[in-house]
This record gives sequence, C-alpha cells and structure tokens, in this order.
Amino acid sequence: MTKPDWSDERANVWVELKYVRKKTDIKSISEDIAADITKYGDNGRRTLFVVYDPQHLISDDQQFAQPVVARPDMMLSIIR
Repeated sequence: MTKPDWSDERANVWVELKYVRKKTDIKSISEDIAADITKYGDNGRRTLFVVYDPQHLISDDQQFAQPVVARPDMMLSIIR
C-alpha cells in the first residue's frame, strides 16, 4: 500500500514532495523517487514529483529528472 503526499483521485494524480536541505540529501531523494516510480507506476498512477531545492544543490537538473521523465505518466519539477 502506498500513500503519496497529496492526491486527487478524480484526476488520477499523485503528488510527491521532496526537499533538498543539504548536498547529501540528493542521493537518498533519488533513491526514494526510484522506489516511488516503481510503486506508483505499477499502480497506473500519474505522478508529479516536486523537488524543492532552494540552495541549487542539484547541479544537473536533466540528469536528476531523467528516470522520472522517461515515463510518460510521470513528471518532475524542481523549484528554487
């Protein structure tokens, strides 16, 4: 059983929020997102990952987003 941070069942969309507080968070956030991709994708859910990175610690946005955006039903947005 999975539970997103926010969801709208009528729109069939789940939203996951991640907060990059320090450089070492990036690896664990990437691993969390990878696990969520599998869980949510297996459930057929459209998913939006919102990554809050106020200190611009993610150096390559495209590389970070690649595993998510490779799936047609998933999106990732980095907020700074």
